[in-house]
Amino acid sequence: MELDEMKELWQAQQAKPATTDGEGGCPTMRSKKGRMRLSIAYPSEQDAERAASDKSGGYLATILRNEYTGLSLIIILLAALLSLTDRALSSVTAMTGYIILLLSLLAKISTAIYKIALIKQVDLATDSIADFALKMDRFHLFVTRERLIGLSSIPFGLVSLYLFIDGYQFHQLIDILPRLIVSIVLAIIISYFMYKKSYFDKIRAIKEHIKAVKDFRDSV
Repeated sequence: MELDEMKELWQAQQAKPATTDGEGGCPTMRSKKGRMRLSIAYPSEQDAERAASDKSGGYLATILRNEYTGLSLIIILLAALLSLTDRALSSVTAMTGYIILLLSLLAKISTAIYKIALIKQVDLATDSIADFALKMDRFHLFVTRERLIGLSSIPFGLVSLYLFIDGYQFHQLIDILPRLIVSIVLAIIISYFMYKKSYFDKIRAIKEHIKAVKDFRDSV
């Protein structure tokens, strides 16, 4: 049962005049034909929390699975980069690009491991709504900072690729400036929407479920 349906059902029950059945103590209500026993099991706060936990758990599982997939890809890229260490020794510019790419991949691995740790701290079976909300706020804040830093570092990453992979010198970047600018803009746009789809849409949905539980509490 959805949280909105639970809330409406509870409010409908509160709005109806009810009496107690003399025999079984079950709630009854008056109708034109007399007394009628209520057969509906009205939702409780635990039912609302369980409904929110089920949906939130699905979103968290998806985020966690994506994190493991991303971490695996980054490790593969790191291994490929390390295999090209000899290429980095060919020139100072190639070494500069190599170092920037290496540090970027190591930073990505560190942030991925930290995000996995944050997600695993969530225990929907034992966490209260307040604790769950606090942990999601912490995760949301970290991902927001990661996106800001990640998008800001895209120009450095692409320049490093040109220096290391294509063997450009710094002064040659002027010749490919239009292509470089287009690449940076496209990379930023794609990365922005990937963050939105992978993280922020799911975080927003989880927070809506948390808010729905809080609203349900206030309404009963």
